[in-house]
Amino acid sequence: MISHEYFLYKAGPLEIDIMLDNVQYVDRTMWDSARMQAYMYLAPHLKKNSKLAVEDLWPLPWDVKTKKLDSVDAESLLKQGASLTKIINKE
Repeated sequence: MISHEYFLYKAGPLEIDIMLDNVQYVDRTMWDSARMQAYMYLAPHLKKNSKLAVEDLWPLPWDVKTKKLDSVDAESLLKQGASLTKIINKE
């Protein structure tokens, strides 16, 4: 932990910028820890074959569920890319 005296009087602009950029990771770790602790408290009370995941119990903003592309989606993306390439090359 950094003292407030260092932050206010000794840290340069670059150091302050780096510190502020990393605050989100400290906060994220705290929320993930709280979520895991809540899940561990509930685990003994869940049904034996429960498929409840930690993310399902308490979703957080950084829990991004990835979606697999279907072959139809991939084909349409390729067609759109090809048509955009033609438009760009004409100019």
